[in-house]
Amino acid sequence: CTNSLACNYNSDATEDDGTCCLPSDNVIEITSIESTVYGEVGFDIEAHAYIKNASCNQVGIMVKKLTSFDPMDPSQASAYFCLGGDCLDANQSTSNNPLFLDSCQEADSDIDGDGNVDYFKGYFKAYQPGEYVVEYRFFLENDSNINTEISMTYIVS
Repeated sequence: CTNSLACNYNSDATEDDGTCCLPSDNVIEITSIESTVYGEVGFDIEAHAYIKNASCNQVGIMVKKLTSFDPMDPSQASAYFCLGGDCLDANQSTSNNPLFLDSCQEADSDIDGDGNVDYFKGYFKAYQPGEYVVEYRFFLENDSNINTEISMTYIVS
């Protein structure tokens, strides 16, 4: 990378190879999201989001489920998620462990080689047909004020 503003600048480079990674004001970048998914009553429905560290430093990213459902109420639903291979049940709202991403690294596969996919997976199960929205906030482990929110819509028939 020949751009001196990039995280991966190489002063010895003589030709730009297209790999420059410029830092962003929004450290937690959602690069891909399944914002609307479809499924059937009584079955888990899965949606994915890929997260990128858009800074020049390693960061630990946590997630909090902002929407809650009462699993004892049959007119409601349940939602749970996995991030970095750490899966929580429907009663938990905040991840237990951060997903560590290096500078400009994207969680779009098994990035740490432990056999678990590291991107975000939101799971949802409805007990009645309808359209349900679940909101999540991704935030830095050491600064919850730096965050990005997403919504996933589940259409259940």
